[in-house]
Amino acid sequence: MSTYAYERITGQIIALLEQGTVPWHKTWKASTGFPRNLVTRKPYRGINVLLLLCGSYESPFWLTCRQANVLGGTIKKGEKARPVVFWKRIKIEEKDSTEERNIPLLRYYHVFNLAQCEGLKSGHPTAPDGTAAPPPNRRTSSQLTQINW
Repeated sequence: MSTYAYERITGQIIALLEQGTVPWHKTWKASTGFPRNLVTRKPYRGINVLLLLCGSYESPFWLTCRQANVLGGTIKKGEKARPVVFWKRIKIEEKDSTEERNIPLLRYYHVFNLAQCEGLKSGHPTAPDGTAAPPPNRRTSSQLTQINW
């Protein structure tokens, strides 16, 4: 497994400490709740909460550049992304036997706060026929395929 994601997150925490910010002390301004994805409305968990709250943005909503583009918006020039990590266990089959093994999968993404974006049409994407897409927990599998994040 690559250690790049670990190094990047550790580097970000060290940079905050060098600036005099203790990341686990409340310095953030978000008065509307914990960080969540603008499109899916799912709250971030684990180390992602700490990393995003240290951004000192009032809006709790975050999205990837691709999500902003799908919503008709762009990222403001000069804005910097914050990393978030995603991990899960996946099953792989051994080449020499029929046994399965669980291994960890780690990915990281770059997200921007809503305040760093401009020109967004709405918080939810529209369906191909132009109607508003239902909330994430009510979408059908065909709708999720059409949105194609």
